[in-house]
Amino acid sequence: MKPKITTNSKKRTFLKVLAVLAVTLLLAGGAVGYAVWQMTVPSALTRDIWLYVRPGDTRDSILAQLRDKGVDSRRVFWIERCMDYYQLDDILSSSDRSGAYLLSIDLPALRVASRIARHQQTAVRIAFNNVRLASQLASRITEPLLIDSAAMMTALRDTALLRSLDVDTATVLTLFLPDTYQVWWNISAEDLIRRMYREHEAFWTPQRKTQAQALGLTPVQCSIIASIAEEETHNAGEIGIVARLYANRFRIGMPLQADPTVKYAVGDFSLRRILAEHLQTPSPYNTYLHAGLPPGPIRIPEKATLDALLQSKEHPYLYMCAKADFSGTHNFARTLQEHQRNAALYHRALNKLKIKP
Repeated sequence: MKPKITTNSKKRTFLKVLAVLAVTLLLAGGAVGYAVWQMTVPSALTRDIWLYVRPGDTRDSILAQLRDKGVDSRRVFWIERCMDYYQLDDILSSSDRSGAYLLSIDLPALRVASRIARHQQTAVRIAFNNVRLASQLASRITEPLLIDSAAMMTALRDTALLRSLDVDTATVLTLFLPDTYQVWWNISAEDLIRRMYREHEAFWTPQRKTQAQALGLTPVQCSIIASIAEEETHNAGEIGIVARLYANRFRIGMPLQADPTVKYAVGDFSLRRILAEHLQTPSPYNTYLHAGLPPGPIRIPEKATLDALLQSKEHPYLYMCAKADFSGTHNFARTLQEHQRNAALYHRALNKLKIKP
């Protein structure tokens, strides 16, 4: 005979099942809640880090980079779950998400994943100054970028691109104005040159163009003259005078005969004495052999130097010579006779110190 099941026992069984179900739901809900909390609330990182996503990167390679940068395994686990939520591998295989991402310490895991999935890059800074050669520029400007110097040099020689920007391989450096700029890490070399062109156009305001016209110069010619002036002096107080002196020579058709152009032609910027053999160096940049301006700048001039030329006061000087006290400043002269006297003093000082090439 079967035992009789009472109403109370049925009730107790039901309550037990209900309790188990409630606990199960509570645990499941708690697990889900914990997961959601881990992905959306606490910081996924212990410090700010830069993450660089290259073409061809996958979810796993990005996670490996996070580990290499010291992100602990627990935090990587939740970032990985969020990447799976966004189906990041599918996104990376179907579209370009390369770029630099500054991941700040306050970002939760979901935001780390979403920034990559949505291609929310962080701009990086590039800066350059004291550049003489295109190869120097290519090396320096690409150092913090995905592109390399070889790609930059190729773009700097792309005649079709340069023609569209109204420059050539000699004058393209006039587009680059020393400063700090923010660009995308994955910017192409061609787009970087176009960006510098826009910065150049912004610098050359109608007022500056008017000032250049008053000197009988184009913006490119101003850059070439300013580059020579920068090589002649580091003295901010006289650099405008020096630049105006060369503008005076150019205006009257007088040979520039600028020693820095000879150094550029020789390829030795450390020369302290220019000898007759240097003056015969065959180069279009040698202004002792060739009249007019050289084909392009002999360095990338600073904005301040360009403004010093544009704002320089009119003066009659055509000659300059370094002072015999080696102060880095110059004696200026209107006539060749005055200049020869100044030059004799300087050369005697060099001979006294036995300074040779």
